Amino acid sequence: MCKDNGLDGPHFRPGRITVADKVFTGKTLFMNEDEPVESYEHLSLKILHRWSEMPVVGCKLVPEHIETRTLFNKARPGMDQGQVQMWVDMFPMDSPHPGPAVDISPRKPKGYELRIIIWNTEDVILEDTNFLTGQQSSDIYVKGWLKGLDDDRQETDVHYNSLTGEGNFNWRFVFPFNYLPAEKVIVVSKRENIFSLDKTEQKLPAILIMQVWDFETLSSDDFLGTVELDLHGFPRGAKTAKACKADMMTDVMERISIFQQKRARGWWPFSKSGELTGKVEAEFHLVTAEEAEKIPVGRARKEPEPLPKPNRPDTSFSWFVNPFKCFFHLVWRSYKKYIIIALVILITMLFLALLFYTLPGAISQKIVNG
Repeated sequence: MCKDNGLDGPHFRPGRITVADKVFTGKTLFMNEDEPVESYEHLSLKILHRWSEMPVVGCKLVPEHIETRTLFNKARPGMDQGQVQMWVDMFPMDSPHPGPAVDISPRKPKGYELRIIIWNTEDVILEDTNFLTGQQSSDIYVKGWLKGLDDDRQETDVHYNSLTGEGNFNWRFVFPFNYLPAEKVIVVSKRENIFSLDKTEQKLPAILIMQVWDFETLSSDDFLGTVELDLHGFPRGAKTAKACKADMMTDVMERISIFQQKRARGWWPFSKSGELTGKVEAEFHLVTAEEAEKIPVGRARKEPEPLPKPNRPDTSFSWFVNPFKCFFHLVWRSYKKYIIIALVILITMLFLALLFYTLPGAISQKIVNG
């Protein structure tokens, strides 16, 4: 356009393009697959939209658009049989060849794997009350999944009988998924129902959901709290459990993208109905599908790269699996003095009862035998 109309330019500089004596400014640095790329296409299109502002040669240009044409069938005259959308480019025959056609095929998603290690929890609310001691506790475990990939929900083992809300896990979640960097969405292909023959492709936001639950043996588990992290921008984790607050999820603070940073570790809050219900220490590691194949890791604490078993306190056990251990920790420790006194009294009473039972017979036998 500049050459055909005898205009000076265009001259490209970061964030600006100069045509004749007019300067147009705009964004020229973009993220492509999480890498910064300099591009002047958007700003150039802005200049074409404002070409009428050019002195002398300025005029309104016909904007690019999608042609929509209605389909008809001679057997059904006048009846709409659908529509076809076309992108039409027209070039004069006396001009040079315009070059290769623009590739408008759909972008293919890239494979990624999100690895999450659940290290510990702190300050989880205590839901259970021991009927013998009145002591409060919770049997804590953590669930996690990517939004839209509900079939791949994973959960830790159970930290039984937590008396302080602390849980120790050393447990790894592994979530493979397909991702479109240009659109910043996760691509999920699945059948809408059991009668569907073909899979439907859905594009969903990249959101990680983690929840903390209280395990129940004889009834349904109790939901304690949740945290949702947008993988493109979530709060940087607190360095300590004490510094982890519920309002850090809503405050305007530094946010990180796991697609740019690749690794992150810290404490994040669980909440329920706006109230803080616990804290989780987690570590995130994002790798491509190729990297995951070269350096695989196991789920939970399994090979390869197994995680060590957590150092849990002696009070962490199940009532049904260890009844004698349960009696020792929850009954004997709390009522040891009373149990000893009761045993002494019981033995004394048995001794006296035995004495009074055998004493008359012994006296009678002694009298008869002289």
